[in-house]
Amino acid sequence: TLGGGRDGSLSGNGEGFDGRCSCNYAGGPSGDGYGLGDVAQMRLSYASGPIAAAVALEDGVNYGYTDSNFGVAGDIKFSGDSFGVELNAGIQNNPSPEDAWTVNAGAHFALADMGTISAAAGMGSGTGSADDYTKASAWASLNLSDAAHVEIGVNHVWNTQAPNTNGDVTGYGIGMYYTPVSQLTLGLEGSYSTSTTNGSATSAALVTIFSF
Repeated sequence: TLGGGRDGSLSGNGEGFDGRCSCNYAGGPSGDGYGLGDVAQMRLSYASGPIAAAVALEDGVNYGYTDSNFGVAGDIKFSGDSFGVELNAGIQNNPSPEDAWTVNAGAHFALADMGTISAAAGMGSGTGSADDYTKASAWASLNLSDAAHVEIGVNHVWNTQAPNTNGDVTGYGIGMYYTPVSQLTLGLEGSYSTSTTNGSATSAALVTIFSF
């Protein structure tokens, strides 16, 4: 399949807290994500059974990479009945001072009818001269009944290159969701994050989601 569009990046991993959290309002991941942010792209995708792969030509010039030329990203995943694995990477050209890049891996496991657990890890760098990072996250979704489930997630970013002003960031999130019918979901979400440079932040929200 050949497609084109904008928003998201093929370099963004779909596993762990960042990739799987519902996070409709509160409880979202904190710190650097696994991808290179929102970009415009042309993508070639292939899928056969449980295996899927894709490559993309991406341009982030309108999404914060003000000096950016084209970049490339690739993704390969296996999605079985009880587990799945995803590997991806990407690079965005930025002449000054350096290119942005990321490499990521993630996996999930089904717990029969109990729910799903997922974890991911990655490393990369932004376009600045001192913004290298390493990241890991974990997420679990547990079924409370046929209509209700709870999600719990945690992630941590090690901003490893001094004098990186972002500091290390740890984020926690929890959400409880009730779906009495397929068109309606009610939820209660909350999050807490703490940074070595920016202190801590807390948020909570009631969410109502209509699906038609």
